[in-house]
Amino acid sequence: MSDDSVSINIKSLIKSLEPDELGKFEPLSGLMLINLPHDEYMAAFTRFAANASTVEDIALIGTINHETYHAMQAAASGYGFDRQRRLAAVFAKMEAPDPSADPEVKSLLDTLHAAAGDDPALKARAARAEAMLLAHRTVEMLDAQAAPGDNSLFGAIHPAFFRCQTDLVEHEAACNPDGLSIQGLLEGSAVAFAHCLMQPGGAREAIEAELATLPPLYQELYTLTAARAGERALELIMPAVALALCYSEPHNAYAEMLALLAAAPPGGALAYGRKIIANLPAHPAAGAILGTSIDVRRTHDSYRIYDQFIQYLEAGRDGVDAYAALADPASMNQVRSMPFAIVTADDFHASAQSMTYPELVMRMLTMSWVLRVAGRRRQELDLQNLQLQWAHDVLHHLVDNLPSS
Repeated sequence: MSDDSVSINIKSLIKSLEPDELGKFEPLSGLMLINLPHDEYMAAFTRFAANASTVEDIALIGTINHETYHAMQAAASGYGFDRQRRLAAVFAKMEAPDPSADPEVKSLLDTLHAAAGDDPALKARAARAEAMLLAHRTVEMLDAQAAPGDNSLFGAIHPAFFRCQTDLVEHEAACNPDGLSIQGLLEGSAVAFAHCLMQPGGAREAIEAELATLPPLYQELYTLTAARAGERALELIMPAVALALCYSEPHNAYAEMLALLAAAPPGGALAYGRKIIANLPAHPAAGAILGTSIDVRRTHDSYRIYDQFIQYLEAGRDGVDAYAALADPASMNQVRSMPFAIVTADDFHASAQSMTYPELVMRMLTMSWVLRVAGRRRQELDLQNLQLQWAHDVLHHLVDNLPSS
């Protein structure tokens, strides 16, 4: 995609993932990062189409499917969409520091400009001194408000956003009496989704094998489901997650949704869940009933990242609605419009039908800020260069034949 009205190197905004991290979905921007160069990414899918996938290709596709379910959580579920909507509201309150409002700086600048008067040469020198002073004070202000150890530029500009994000993550990490946390529900369901999609006939063995290699957080959901549902665990887990994500405290809704679905005859849980979602029961510990992303979006107009996909789900195009996107992994074989763009290690992929180039730029900027791509070191180097230029300008009027270097 291209647009002559946009002149920004958005490749400079790409987040570098850790070497052992194959992929990552960033939900506020709706972008999926893949830790491979463009050519290697495309080659993996060429081999897949030719039934010649390597072990590494299978791992990549499994990661993409896992992260795709995180995208469905953000774009189709009430909890996921409301979570991002609330974060976006804090994100939008960003206020860059204004050094010119500092009384000491303002006094210095007033004195500087008064001394320069109407002399063009003095006014030019005053302007350069002003730029140096403002840049220096900006760095001081950013250093003062940044969290300890956070050397990113956006972390210093908007520390309130990251405090909010930290508080949310801590809340989501807390386990209920059943040993289930919100994070455990989100991650455990992504593991189950990926394997149910890739190998529906042998998903149980694949899920258990992968969970054995992962931290306890990822095991919470499946452990609880297997203990409560036994042999029906795999039939019930995804519909129960879809229903639980209709509540503001989904981990506290999960066990009850699992029990309700267990009343369905074997093989009928998916259809029975559709009846439940049409009339969700109140459950005090589970918090407010949010419904799906469609319901939340109807009452909030400030966060529009997923509008196109939400409209797709609301219309039920390709036979997929919000419930199916979350409860039925097989529905992904029908979906023709995903709620994200792919960003590889050195390129980006988004169809013109899914978003315009300016929208992609906006999403890339958001992603780079949320993931703290830019550090403050570059700004400090720029300030040092500005200070050197200013010092040379001052010395030039004091020392004859001063070298330009």
